[in-house]
Amino acid sequence: MKRVGIEEGFVKTYHLVEVAYVKKTSGKNKYTAELLTEDGQKKDLLWGDYVNVIEGGETTNKVRARASTGTLPTNRLMSEPLLEVYFIDVGQGDGVLVRTPDGRHILIDGGLPQNNQLTWKNAAERC
Repeated sequence: MKRVGIEEGFVKTYHLVEVAYVKKTSGKNKYTAELLTEDGQKKDLLWGDYVNVIEGGETTNKVRARASTGTLPTNRLMSEPLLEVYFIDVGQGDGVLVRTPDGRHILIDGGLPQNNQLTWKNAAERC
């Protein structure tokens, strides 16, 4: 699926990028998938890693993940994200941001309002 020479906003697009995630498989390395980079290096991606599919194919895809571009087997990609949990420094301890697979966000203990903070670190006002 390519769109050549289309003006869209501020950026001229040459292709449509799809979002995918690394799929778990069976076997010895079921939680990792090997990305073969353009310069011939091999990088391990982890189950659930976010992947931009640049060019799709039946057996392999050209993708961008973890600041690298390369190829990844099609059977190692899925469309459903996993549960994501982020721990955020909010001044005194940590806040927790949870992103559910359906795209909802849950913020737990994001700190006091910024005008009550001594450190001016507050995750609650950034969501």
